[in-house]
Amino acid sequence: PAFSQSPQIDLWSEAGAPEIRNFRPADYEGGGLNYAIAQDSLGLIYVANESGVMVYDGVQWERIRLPENSAAHSLCYTQGKIFVGGYNQIGYLHSDTTGGWRFVSLNTHLPDSLHNFKSVGEAIAVGDTVYFRSYYALFRWDGRRMRIFKPRTLFFNAHRAGKSFFVTEWKVGLKRVVGDSLQMVPQGDLFARRTIAGIFPRRGGSREVITRFEGRYRMAARGIQPLPIHDKDFWHNSLIYRAVELPDGYVALATHRRGLVIADSGGHILQVVDRAVGLRDHTVNFIHPDGQGGLWLALSNGLARVEIPSAFTGFGFRSGLDGTILSMIRHKNTLYVGTNLGVYQLHPGINPQARFEKIPGIRTAAYALASHRGRLFIGTHRGLYQFDGKAARLIPIEGASVTAMTPSRRHPERLFLGTYQDVRLLEILGTGRERYSGMLHRAGYVRDMVETDDDALWVSSRRGVYRIVYDAEGDEVQLTHFDSTRGVLPENGKLLYWNGTLRLLAPDGIRIFDRQAERFIPDTSFQDRYASPGSQLVDIAAAGQGNLWIIGTRNNRPFCHYWKWNDEGATLVDSIPAYRLKKIGLIRVVYPEADGVVWVGGNEGLLRYQPTLRQATEQSFPVLIRRVVVRDSLHLSGTLATTDPADTLATFPYALNHLRFHFAATDYRSPEALRYRYYLEGYDREWSGWSAETYRDYTGLPPGRYRFRVQARNGEGRLSGIATFSFRILPPWYLTWWAYGAYMVVGILLILGFIHWRVRRLEQKTRQLEAVVAERTATI
Repeated sequence: PAFSQSPQIDLWSEAGAPEIRNFRPADYEGGGLNYAIAQDSLGLIYVANESGVMVYDGVQWERIRLPENSAAHSLCYTQGKIFVGGYNQIGYLHSDTTGGWRFVSLNTHLPDSLHNFKSVGEAIAVGDTVYFRSYYALFRWDGRRMRIFKPRTLFFNAHRAGKSFFVTEWKVGLKRVVGDSLQMVPQGDLFARRTIAGIFPRRGGSREVITRFEGRYRMAARGIQPLPIHDKDFWHNSLIYRAVELPDGYVALATHRRGLVIADSGGHILQVVDRAVGLRDHTVNFIHPDGQGGLWLALSNGLARVEIPSAFTGFGFRSGLDGTILSMIRHKNTLYVGTNLGVYQLHPGINPQARFEKIPGIRTAAYALASHRGRLFIGTHRGLYQFDGKAARLIPIEGASVTAMTPSRRHPERLFLGTYQDVRLLEILGTGRERYSGMLHRAGYVRDMVETDDDALWVSSRRGVYRIVYDAEGDEVQLTHFDSTRGVLPENGKLLYWNGTLRLLAPDGIRIFDRQAERFIPDTSFQDRYASPGSQLVDIAAAGQGNLWIIGTRNNRPFCHYWKWNDEGATLVDSIPAYRLKKIGLIRVVYPEADGVVWVGGNEGLLRYQPTLRQATEQSFPVLIRRVVVRDSLHLSGTLATTDPADTLATFPYALNHLRFHFAATDYRSPEALRYRYYLEGYDREWSGWSAETYRDYTGLPPGRYRFRVQARNGEGRLSGIATFSFRILPPWYLTWWAYGAYMVVGILLILGFIHWRVRRLEQKTRQLEAVVAERTATI
């Protein structure tokens, strides 16, 4: 359908596919059908699944079974607990001293007559109070006692709006819990037969109500009024199941026919995330924002995490864009992208989403694009083309691969061309035709070219840098060659003329042209950030007055930096994380636009960065020691505190001195980019290096006291807190105090025995000697 215009639609209509991470039932070893999602204070994700409650820490899934192996239908978190609603079951999850899980039922607080309440469709926390809604009863648990509300007909669905709790009674209307009673809201009978997907607080005490089929309403003390909706067919036919309010006034809609839908505060549809963009199932039952810019979706066939609304979206083969990106330009408000397979034109859209379409007539690498005098020129491996919006026309220039182009600043009829061998000139005639003026200079393979305000054309080629000055007729007047004797190193790259300064990307960083010295010198504006060994600069582009984008790699790690100039020099004010750049492969081109959007092209796709949508994610994230395995036996498991209490000291006998620690960080933005380091106090000399491994083994630990410490680093370079686990390895029995005591007693007894033996021997010898003396005396 056609979508009505909104101030925000222009910002979203060129957005690509968001980052989507799908989970198959085989990934979490549970059932396919998921009903609800919750998250605790440590960041662990809990999923109400048809086979129980699934728990995810970013590394591993585990399943918690409910009584009679029943399904979990609803979840919420409060009072430091995860509360669960199942089939004829309400309760919460409890972690014991070893971290193991068990389900604690609250059915004991219900009369026997209400134990058959069937499925609990919602578990909703309002402060420290939990509401469990079934068709036949509404249970309110405050931690000490249970309050039960019964309907005249059926309780159909329930919602929280701020500190208020609402429930719809079928054929009666919308009610609100006030104290210990249910009270109809003014004109609440309007919703007697309408299914509500969400209720949100608004200014002045009013609330917005979103229904499954009928649209949006404003609910105030004076009554209920319909709100305008746009794209009515979409709202009425998408089967909206739930609605969740997001930051900045956006609303996320879980639909059963169109996947995930994002709308603005005025009801305009901004983005649709369905199978067409990579979502594994278009039936969404529940939405949970994780506080990290991601929405977790409970699907009818699996799970998904979608990063939306996101500053980063992408285009690739699924979006119609194919090949390695070599060039980009906006011409007549349309983005064109040149790849090694041709040229692609972006067609904006919301539903269907923006996608690329290949322009006909070009089936070769498009190295350069230029918008000049209302026309799009395309430099390709097979020559120069001009595209009029419908078809590409080859311009005869005596057969040459066009690798670079730049329109003349001073002479608008001129278009300079760089080829594999030389520099050429094309004149754009007033008749709409062109005239090829031939070769100007044989400069070798041309990488880039720019014209400066002094009427000089600068050419970066494999042979160095050339400065060519022409007269009004286009004849060469002066030619200057800059090589290593003038500060130009081999393998020089892109040129940029910006704010009156000419810059050159060089193997050792960025160089600027010194007019007085007539040579290129190192640019010190960037604090030598790009002069270090291992750095390789790829592209540089101006983004308005005083701003630059620079892309490249450092030790094979991609970077994309945004520099801002002021009176004190250049300041790095923004960057795109490396883990996002890696998703498009080897980066090659950066193209900033006037509205702040930045495009980065690589050999595996195109990344779109919209800084105005970038959410503040400065908050820390925890790292958890999830399990401690002692000689193949599980000692601790489950939700462990990030730091063990000071008075806690696990003790193991010497025979159990082989330990494995499992850990995880609950940062879900880039799990593949998470790195960990660890340190065993009392054994290791220092912290380990950063590693993607999520466990650490220690074998043959000697007796003593130890403290295991672990820390995580996410894809943006931010560090988690430090999780610790303290323990003691007892000495073997033969090194214990009582063994030493026994050794001492035995030693004393041996000494006494030896002394006794020696005395006996001496006494015996004395008696023998006396006998000999007596015998000899008698003889005499």
